[in-house]
Amino acid sequence: MTKLILRLHTRAGRARLEAEETDTLSSLQEKIAAQVGVPPSEQVIAKNEAGTDVLSGGSKTLRALGLANGSILHLIQRGAAASVPTIHPTAHVPVQRQLTAKCTHGPTGACANCMGPASEDVTKDEKKPSRCTHGPAAKCANCIEDGDAKAKEVKGHCTHGPNAKCPNCLGVSDEQMKETKSACTHGPHARCPNCLEDNFIKSAKHKSFEQYLAEKRVRCADHPAEEHCVNCVPPREQRYTLKPNCPYHKPWPHGVCNKCMPATATLARQEYRHVDYIQFMNLQEFNNFVGYWTSMGMTQQRIGFMYGYYSEDPNYPDGVRAVVEAIYEPPQLGDTSGVRLLADRRKGDVDRIAEELGLEKVGWIFTALPRDYFLSSQEVREAARFQNEFSVEHPTGYMVTKFVTVVVKQDTEGHISPDAYMVSDQCQALERDNVLGESDNPKLMVERKAEHATLLPTIMANGAPTESFDPDWFLVNVNSGAPQKPRTFFKHSDFARENRRTQPSPADVKAFLNKYRSEPFHERLSDFHLLVYLAQMLDIDTALVLCRSVADKTPVSQPLQDLLGAL
Repeated sequence: MTKLILRLHTRAGRARLEAEETDTLSSLQEKIAAQVGVPPSEQVIAKNEAGTDVLSGGSKTLRALGLANGSILHLIQRGAAASVPTIHPTAHVPVQRQLTAKCTHGPTGACANCMGPASEDVTKDEKKPSRCTHGPAAKCANCIEDGDAKAKEVKGHCTHGPNAKCPNCLGVSDEQMKETKSACTHGPHARCPNCLEDNFIKSAKHKSFEQYLAEKRVRCADHPAEEHCVNCVPPREQRYTLKPNCPYHKPWPHGVCNKCMPATATLARQEYRHVDYIQFMNLQEFNNFVGYWTSMGMTQQRIGFMYGYYSEDPNYPDGVRAVVEAIYEPPQLGDTSGVRLLADRRKGDVDRIAEELGLEKVGWIFTALPRDYFLSSQEVREAARFQNEFSVEHPTGYMVTKFVTVVVKQDTEGHISPDAYMVSDQCQALERDNVLGESDNPKLMVERKAEHATLLPTIMANGAPTESFDPDWFLVNVNSGAPQKPRTFFKHSDFARENRRTQPSPADVKAFLNKYRSEPFHERLSDFHLLVYLAQMLDIDTALVLCRSVADKTPVSQPLQDLLGAL
């Protein structure tokens, strides 16, 4: 069974759901009801924001419905939809307005940010304050007449009536309320992306991908939800290969035209990113990886694959966070200049163990000696290959990746720290289409030499054609750090590591289990590297059974306890 992490968008905000791909739609609705308080009978679940691609068939599995890990769902309440009045064209023709960046409604809506001064063509419904969520015949604390004495006691950010109370209006002064931005829905003592300090938001070099798409949609023309314009479609997928079977001429090299020749690659820095922050939740894993490297005098570089999960990041608008729980070091040979990966016959078992634990591969990490560049040309190409391998389809149909690159190196003051990056979508496309070549200079990317009957695109940098350029064109910065109070998935992280100078042994298993003999058996097994070794020492199926006990925190069967205790 494959565990799925689903993102649910509702009127009240966003939620994270965990499910199995074999779960039915009915069981998913029960989970949604438990988490957001909307009964299944009132739920309409759609794959798109417009609500046209609705999930149906309560007995169908999530796999049959086309849901995958990371899918975004939109919850539309039947009751809420029914309360929205129908406005006939003969009664009123909406006034055309220019949406602003602060607007949160669709192209046919209106709010205080885009309405401007009231005029005779503005209906009573349009004069409602922007925080109202009801129809024109209803009333709430936001639009009740000023003459009502009780209404004056209700603060501007409250959503209840004048007889109720909430954190916004309990012991809060008017001055405190003024400090809360108009787009916020919380009280003055909370924080969200709308009210974080300006320098915090501006410190991010790149927008989140969802924020980038949302800002484009604000500029949409006034068209039906099922239609699209240049502003509501994702970035155009870039292709740098010759289009085959062009009907207008003989095949290349005997003919070529503008319709089939490779697109010009105009280098540009990417303004968005698919992951905003990578968090080393299990800091002990990171310290162990770095500690082994430093124990060899940093003369043998190391590579590891990071396993974890993705979650929303509240510090960025629509942000995505990669959370690292384990680092697996594959077979490798390292020296001062880099690392060469060897064949890994255990790779599949490691991935299956991670999957059974609800984890996935979220990136790679490697060490390097001090240098005067961020990533070398070869490292950029390797990152692009990994990102292409781990790409998934976004709900818009655009292929995206969340695979992060982390380099660990020592600075001029002797401090060791990680720097996280991704490479741009353009870099991925150039690597995928075999445009980039091997470079002897780590500070220069090069276009490969065209062979006979091969047509490569023209690469433009700073307005001029070029065959070599700076790798920094492709770099996308990702912030990194560790939590002050880690809540790691694993109970332990001190079992012997695989593929190092000293390999784990059955004696290590016995000593490890004896060290934590006072704990429940499933907690004694809660170490990623122990489970990886047990798959090798016993078999993968037995290791997966133990993984389920660790993940679900359920007792291990007595026969398996006896088997491991007899080591």
